Amino acid sequence: MLTAIRTSIALSLLLLYGCTSTQTQIQPAQAAERPASDVTYVAGELNEESLLDLLTAELAGQQRDFDTAYGLYLRQAQLNRSDDLAERATRIAQFKRDPDAVIESANLWLEIEPQREEPAQIMINILLHESRFAEAIDLLKQQETIGAELLIIVESLLQNFDNESAADLADLFAKRLAAQPEQLDLLLVQAKLLRYLDRNSEALTLLNSGLKIEPLQPDLSVEKAQIIRQDDPNEALSLIEAALATNRDHRQLRAVHIQLLLQLKPDSVGEAVERAITQAERDPQLIYYYALLLMENGQPLLSRNLFNDLLGSDPERTELYLYLGLVEKELGNNAAALAAYEKVESGDALLNAISQTLELLDAEVDFERAKAAAEAAEQRDLDRSSQVSVIFARWAADGGQLDAALAFLAQRIAENPNDVTLLYTRALLIEPVDTQQMLDDLERAYTLNPDNAGTQNALGYSLLEHTNEYQRAYELIEQALAVNPDDPAYLDSMGWALHKLGRNADALEYLDRAYELMQDPEVASHLIIVLSELGERQRAEAILQQQLNDNPGNADIEEAQRWLER
Repeated sequence: MLTAIRTSIALSLLLLYGCTSTQTQIQPAQAAERPASDVTYVAGELNEESLLDLLTAELAGQQRDFDTAYGLYLRQAQLNRSDDLAERATRIAQFKRDPDAVIESANLWLEIEPQREEPAQIMINILLHESRFAEAIDLLKQQETIGAELLIIVESLLQNFDNESAADLADLFAKRLAAQPEQLDLLLVQAKLLRYLDRNSEALTLLNSGLKIEPLQPDLSVEKAQIIRQDDPNEALSLIEAALATNRDHRQLRAVHIQLLLQLKPDSVGEAVERAITQAERDPQLIYYYALLLMENGQPLLSRNLFNDLLGSDPERTELYLYLGLVEKELGNNAAALAAYEKVESGDALLNAISQTLELLDAEVDFERAKAAAEAAEQRDLDRSSQVSVIFARWAADGGQLDAALAFLAQRIAENPNDVTLLYTRALLIEPVDTQQMLDDLERAYTLNPDNAGTQNALGYSLLEHTNEYQRAYELIEQALAVNPDDPAYLDSMGWALHKLGRNADALEYLDRAYELMQDPEVASHLIIVLSELGERQRAEAILQQQLNDNPGNADIEEAQRWLER
C-alpha cells in the first residue's frame, strides 16, 4: 500500500540531483499522459506517484522538454491541489511564452489559492495582451480589491483597449471608486481611462475630487495639467509650478513644466532643463529625453549642448551624431551636419544618417561625393550595406542620374548576385529603359525568395504589364493577397489581373476596395477603365474629374481619360 509522503519539491530535487544522471531519457508522452491510479490524493500532500511525476518533470526540464515538464506539474497540481505545483506550472508556461498554458495553470493556481493576487495579475496581463478584454474585466470584477500591481498592468495596456471594452472598464472602476473614493491610484487610472475615451470633463471632475483629498498630489496634478493645457496653458503652468514647490524631485512634473515653458516662456527653458538634469544627477536617459524635446521644439542651441554632453561622457554612442547633425542642419550649418552624419557607425541610425547626408547634396553636382559617403557607410555596417546601396541608388535616380544609379547597382549585384533587395531595387529603377532586365531581376528575386508577398506581387503585376502571362500573374498575386488581404496595392494588382483575364465584374470588387483604401492615380486609372468596360460611364467620369483636379498631368490618369474618350 502506498503511503502519503509529506515532503517538499526541494527535497525531491535534492534526491534527483544526488542519484540521477541528467542524461536519463524520458518518454514524454507516456510521462505526461499516464492515467491517474487509484491512489488517494490529499490536498497539499505528495505520494510516491507524485514524486515520480515531479522527478520526471525536472528531468524533462533539464532536457528542455518543457511541454512534458509543464504537463506533469499541471497534472500533479490538479490532483494534489498544490499551490506550489500550480505556480511551478505557471512559471514554465511563462517561460514557454504559451499564453493558453499560462492562463490554464494560473487559473488553477487562483482556484487553489484565491487569496493570492499574483495569479490573477498574471492572467489579467495575458488576457489584456491577447485583447481578450471581456475576460480580463470579468476577472477584475472578481478581485476584492484592485491593488497597485493590477492598476500598473491595466494602465500600461490602456492603448490596447477598444472603446466598448474601455467603457466597460470605466464603469467597473467607477463602482469601485464609489465605494473607495480615497483610493487615489485607482482614481488616477480612471482619469486616464476617461481621457482615452475623450471624456475629458468627467476626468477633470474626478481629478479635482482627488486633489481635494490630497492637494497638489503630483501625479494628479500632471494629469489635470495635461487636460487643461490646450484651453488654458497658463492655468496648467500655475498648477504644475505649485505642485513642484512641494515635489521638487518629481521628474514628470518637471517634464510637463518644461513642456509648458517651451510654449509660454521659451527664454526660461534652458535654466529649467539644467535644474531638472542636475536634480536627477545628470541621468543620461533624462538628458537624452530633454535633448530630443528641445530639438523638436525650436531650441537647437540648447539641444546641441545636451547632445555634446552625452557624447562627451559616452563617445561610443555614435547614434547621437545623427541628432547632432539634424540640429546643425536646423541651424544652417550644413558642413557641420555632414561631418556629424559621417560619425554614425551602425544600425538604423546609420541608414537615417546617409539619407540625411543625401538630402544635403545635389545629385548632379555632388554625385561623386555622395557615392563616397555611401561607400564609407557600407563599410561601417556591412550588415546594412545593401540598404545603404538602395538608399543611394534611389537618390541618384530621383536626382536625374538614372544611368549612374543603375551602374552602381550593377556593380553591387555583381558582388552580391543573390541579394534580393538589390535585385528588387534595380528592377524598379530599370523598368523605363529595359523591361526584360526588370523581369529577369524579379524572376531571380522570386527564385531566391518565393514566399515573399512583395516579390510575388511585383513580379505578377510586371507580367501583366509587359507579357501575356496573365494566368501566372494572377496566381502570383493571389499568393501575395493571401498573406496581406487588405493591402491596397495587392488588391489593385488582383483587380487588374482579373481585367486582363476578361473578368471585369470580378475585377471591380477588388479595385473598389483598393481605391477605398488608397486614392492613388494608378488605382484610379484601373478603376476608371474597368467601370468604362462595364458601362458605368457616369461614375467613371466622376472619378476621372476628381483625379484630374487632384493630380493634373498624371500619366495614368491621362491614359484613363484617353480610354474614356475612345
